[in-house]
Amino acid sequence: MSGLTILSFGGGQDSTAILLEELETHRLGINAVVFADTGNEEDHTYETVARAQQLCIAAGIHFEWIRPGSQYHTPAWQSLLEYWDANDTVNIARAKACTEKLKIVPIYKWLNALCAVLLDEPVEDTGKKNLVRFANEHGRVRMIIGISKGEEKRLGKDFPRIWQRESVVREYPLTAWGWDRAACQAFLEARFDIIGKVWPSTCKYCHFQSMPELLWRARNDPEGFAEWTQFEARKIARFADRPKNHGVYGVKLLPVKLIEAEEKFGHLTDAELDEYKYSHGHQVTNSY
Repeated sequence: MSGLTILSFGGGQDSTAILLEELETHRLGINAVVFADTGNEEDHTYETVARAQQLCIAAGIHFEWIRPGSQYHTPAWQSLLEYWDANDTVNIARAKACTEKLKIVPIYKWLNALCAVLLDEPVEDTGKKNLVRFANEHGRVRMIIGISKGEEKRLGKDFPRIWQRESVVREYPLTAWGWDRAACQAFLEARFDIIGKVWPSTCKYCHFQSMPELLWRARNDPEGFAEWTQFEARKIARFADRPKNHGVYGVKLLPVKLIEAEEKFGHLTDAELDEYKYSHGHQVTNSY
């Protein structure tokens, strides 16, 4: 049995460019692709993921779509909105718990379970014992991550846990290949007939959205924006007795931020907002 190379697939432009390049050249030797679904992805992200899944199936590459409420989720974090609803909360002010709980945790629980199958042994999730054992016997698992050249600030820091450092090595091929976001977009646009239009991947209610993206949300999904503001209002009401009680963007709540976005960017047409959203990516960093 040889080692494992896994593509962490977000359904956006960077990871999709890596996937299509791999399908054409096999230069990375990817064994499996994994997508962790928060339950709050954009419709266009789900469309890209579905197409990518079919391409992988046709190529004989395992595609793991970790859906909300899977065996790899913790009881408290089954999906983003389920967690918010149960706790009268909303993600605020640069917090990254959603990335940790709904992407990182499920992906590594799945990877540990995969290693258990490959080793033909029972799953031992505590300390990711199956993953560590696999790495000891077959080499550390290569985790391929889509971060393009010019976005090196998003590269993960050192792994915080011993089992991660012992069992996984991260690779960022786009930075090594010199592919920036524009290069990825051009690469994908040349393969439109294969994958369709690929947008950057973010949750619909991501608190890292810029003002133009917030305006795009309100124009294109007014019901969703209203739901987002309701979650924020419930959080504010629950913690009304606290001196520091922030909303999604801090002190200014979503309705106020939308007014500011309208004032600054309301002159942009729907087509111009589409182009902005298409050309700008997610800037979240994490430790994994």
